[in-house]
Parts: sequence; structure tokens; C-alpha cells
Amino acid sequence: GAMFGATLVASVLLTAFLWGEALSAPRADARLKAMAVAKTDVGFLVVAPDRGFVGNEDTRDAFEAFAEGRHAALVIATDERTHAGLAEALRNLAQRGARRAVVLPFFLSGADPRYALTRRLLDAGAEGQPKAEGGRASPVTSPIPLTFARPFGESYLAVEILADRFRAIQAPAGKRVVVVGYGAKDAENRAR
Repeated sequence: GAMFGATLVASVLLTAFLWGEALSAPRADARLKAMAVAKTDVGFLVVAPDRGFVGNEDTRDAFEAFAEGRHAALVIATDERTHAGLAEALRNLAQRGARRAVVLPFFLSGADPRYALTRRLLDAGAEGQPKAEGGRASPVTSPIPLTFARPFGESYLAVEILADRFRAIQAPAGKRVVVVGYGAKDAENRAR
């Protein structure tokens, strides 16, 4: 449980780190990275699902290592209140000099309801749609253009990690694999 969560956090942030290196500052010592960050216009918005206090602290710890020397912000997606966190993070990225941002979704699946909420809030804001009605949060208007990476679970790295876990099983004959998740919150998610 905790080991898988830590491995997942590290793997997602490693992917983001490698992508971030390609898009922003070259590998260098901390002083050179700090100077390079001032020159780059790319920001990174990591959006992660709420994993409870301990899980969120693990996510924050891993994020801090990634964020060093970059324009980066972390938002923990919960429910409609996620709107305020997204808006503040994007404003902060723009104020620190990012002229565009890559959204790095820290979700196993695009079907995760909190990922769907995040996409809905950011996509609607980007399209300039009017304020939502019926109790739903209004779109988040981003001051900078956004590009979305795929959710971690849809990446080749996630498949490789899972394959490595299966390969690590000692004497697999007769062993069973149990995949654990949580249930759908509504009819739309049950259909996925």
C-alpha cells in the first residue's frame, strides 16, 4: 500500500522531472538552475488527487524535490473547492514569470472523478465559457496558456512499473493478482 504509493509518487515526479528538464533548465548545479529558471517561461502545474493527510504529505515531499529550480505549483484536487487552488496556483506561476504551463496530472486514470473535475475547470476557463450554474464551480480562467500531459496511469512509465512489479513476483505459479480501486461516484463514472 504505502510502498506502492511512494513508488507511484516517485515515478510520476520522475516522469515530470525528465519532461521538465527537456522543456526548461539544463541539468546543472543549484545556482545555475536558479539562474536558468529566471530565464525560462515554462511553468509546471502538478495536480494530484487528495490521498489523506499522510498521502498528501508524501506527495508534497516528492513535489518539492521536483519543484526545486523550476516555476512549479502543486494543487491537491478534492472537490469543487479545487477551483480556488487551481486559480491561485496559475496566478502564482504567472507572477513568477511563467508565460505558459504544462499541467502534470498525478492520476492513475483519466476516469478519476477528481481528474475529470480538474479538466472541466481548466478546459472551460481556457475556452472562455460563461460561469457555470447549478451548484458547479465556475471555470478557472488561466492567465497563461496550458498544455496537458496525459495522466500518469496512461503513460508508458506506469506500464513499465506494473510490468516490473509482475516480474518481481517470486514463483508466480498459483499466485493471484488483486487490483484494488474505489467505486464510481456517479452514473457517468460507472459507465467508464
